[in-house]
Order: sequence, then structure tokens, then C-alpha cells
Amino acid sequence: MSKQEINKREFKITEIVENIKASGMDRRTFLIRMAMAGVAASLPLTKCSPGKREGLLPERDPAVLTEQEWNILNVVQGHLFPSEENSPGSKEINAAAYVQWVLSDVLVDPEERDFLKSGLTRLDSAAEDRWGESFLSMLPENQEKLLQYIESLSWGESWLSAMLMYIFEALLSDPIYGANTNEAGWKWLGFTPGEPRPKTIYSDQLTMIKNNEKF
Repeated sequence: MSKQEINKREFKITEIVENIKASGMDRRTFLIRMAMAGVAASLPLTKCSPGKREGLLPERDPAVLTEQEWNILNVVQGHLFPSEENSPGSKEINAAAYVQWVLSDVLVDPEERDFLKSGLTRLDSAAEDRWGESFLSMLPENQEKLLQYIESLSWGESWLSAMLMYIFEALLSDPIYGANTNEAGWKWLGFTPGEPRPKTIYSDQLTMIKNNEKF
């Protein structure tokens, strides 16, 4: 099996959106229940190329996303996992930067990266078609209605499921990798990470192994 085949995963996961609908919960509550139930180990966490995790940026990388794409991504994630008083949302856990990293990593399946990025454009096109204005120009309540509409479409359900997956990964990942800033997700959930935790980023670990050093 090739490295690409090993790193490829089935990313168009519709079960998340389907399970949210069946539960009757809103998206945020459903993600919280997932986290508190300890199902993180069952999710197919994204594989990365050596040295990429430390490259997560809290701001837009113009080589990966346009300003419009970055803003759409942040607004969508804000709808999917909004900030609330005394609890973090997508902004606090750096979820947009996490997706941006996925889009920049050459070892993530190209089809996955294309699907994630093209979804931003397709969402904006749907806004123009149905509301006659860009997604970013819409009122928040209409943005939510549009997201509910694309949930009814095959591509939209898959795309939103992928976005929810990445928010969940960002919420529970070790802060050394750039998401879950200041352990915001862990502290909020009362989660205690397993030991030993990584003390260095993956690329540094590879260097230390080559030099027969301990980490």
C-alpha cells in the first residue's frame, strides 16, 4: 500500500450530521456530548507530514486561503460551534487555523483538501443563488438558514460533517500542535490528557531520534 493510500481516509462522513438530526440536539451540544463521552479515540484524526503541525497560524495564510475564504471559514465554524459565556467556541480553540493547516498539508489526501476548500466557494454561490447576496453579507439568521439548506444536499451534508469533525479534533488536540489554544477545550470539558504528553513537536522528535537524543 502506498503512503498516499495509507494517509487517505474517508472524509465525506455524513454520520455526524445524521446523528445530530436524530438526537434533536443543536450542533454545539452534540459535539460537547461526543467529547464528554470520550469518543475521541474512535475518530480518524488527520495524519500530517513531518514538521507541519508547528506551522499552524492563528491568522490567515495567503498562500492557502484568500481573505474571503478565510472569513467564510471563520463564520461557518462560528455557527457550528459558537462561543458562549464561560465556554470556548471555534475561535477560542483555533479551529479555523486547524482547517487551514489541513489544506496546506501535502500528505492529506488532495481530494479531501479540494473538497474542503471548494465547499467555501459552493456555499457562497448558494448564498448568491438563494438570497442574491454573498454569504458574508447575509444576516446571521439567514446564514444559519443557508447552512440548514445545504445540510439537505449531499455535498453540503458531507462538507458540514467534515467541518464538525475538524472542530472536534481541534477541541481535543494537544496544544503543542497549534489548536486547543491554552488547553481551552480540555479545561472546559474537565479533560485530563493521557501521559506521557508530547514535549516536542513531531519534526523535532524525528531530529532527536536521528541524533539518539531523549525527548
